[in-house]
Amino acid sequence: MISANSLVVKARERLMDRRRAKVTKQKNKRMAVLGDVIPGRVFLVVRNDRRSPSATVLKALRKMGLRKYGHAMFLEDSLENRELLRICETFVYYGVPSPKAISDLLHKKAYIQSKAGEGYELLTNNLVIEEALGDINILSVEDIVDVVKAGNAGESPNLDKLRRVLSLLVSFTMGDVRKADVNVPTSKIVWGYVKRMDNMLYKTL
Repeated sequence: MISANSLVVKARERLMDRRRAKVTKQKNKRMAVLGDVIPGRVFLVVRNDRRSPSATVLKALRKMGLRKYGHAMFLEDSLENRELLRICETFVYYGVPSPKAISDLLHKKAYIQSKAGEGYELLTNNLVIEEALGDINILSVEDIVDVVKAGNAGESPNLDKLRRVLSLLVSFTMGDVRKADVNVPTSKIVWGYVKRMDNMLYKTL
């Protein structure tokens, strides 16, 4: 037997989903500026502080590794990942970081899973990197930077290496953009595609 509380929760979720469906056209317009999928290009995706995601949205956020407000991840440009962004677009902001920004984030913020999957460490320990990725000739932080930034730098990416690296990177935390940027009202929730992503992220490093 379903409890009254469960029915109320489900009703609220359905109501929120209907309300969010109303912004679908606006979301599609924002994503349209991305153009065609560019293999090897990466987005930086950051979870904003919008609350009460539906079960569908929460599943998409978790699949991207964005479990908490401020969590950020690099995401390969693909049809599958664009669908994830479409589903949870009002709960994240994202954009195309420059090669320099990618390098700075990887050096200052990124974490990597250990080969045994028993934890993670800051992406500063070349021994951990060699242990996890040495079989594909990735031995240092700089090797990872070169792989991740290639598509954004207009170079030919190695997709196999890129996907392997991205699968081992762990979400890192960005600061509150509303506290870092006086031009963003404290009551505003930043969401969707951000054209000048570098400007946004350097204020929250």
